[in-house]
Amino acid sequence: MPAQVDIKAVRVALAAALNTIPGLTAYPRWPGTLNPPAAVITRRETVYSPAMDIGADVGLTVRLFLSISNPTGSMDTIDDYLAPSGPRSLRAVIEATGRLAGTVDWVKVVSSDAEAVVNVKGIDYLSSDLIVEVG
Repeated sequence: MPAQVDIKAVRVALAAALNTIPGLTAYPRWPGTLNPPAAVITRRETVYSPAMDIGADVGLTVRLFLSISNPTGSMDTIDDYLAPSGPRSLRAVIEATGRLAGTVDWVKVVSSDAEAVVNVKGIDYLSSDLIVEVG
């Protein structure tokens, strides 16, 4: 069991797990170009333990990006990705990994944000954030 979280290894393991969802491209860090549907994994926050050097819990954001060219289809797709279960559920895939290939002791999906239109490098996407905690 890891004493401290190796955030780089966690991002790679999380992206690998999400890449098992057909059609989704998951990136462990910001890519040069987004190819939707895509998920980008970023650090959220770190809560340092007040007890001796036993490590820290880390918050991650899995940010979804979908093409806005077909708003109805994109909203239906984002609903599938944010569902608590099902073949395209990010939460189901993440929590089924258990320990993210041994990079963490535990992983849990805490919440998801409402979808919104966001602009990245001059391109609009339908987006939503999934909040993940690991330790």
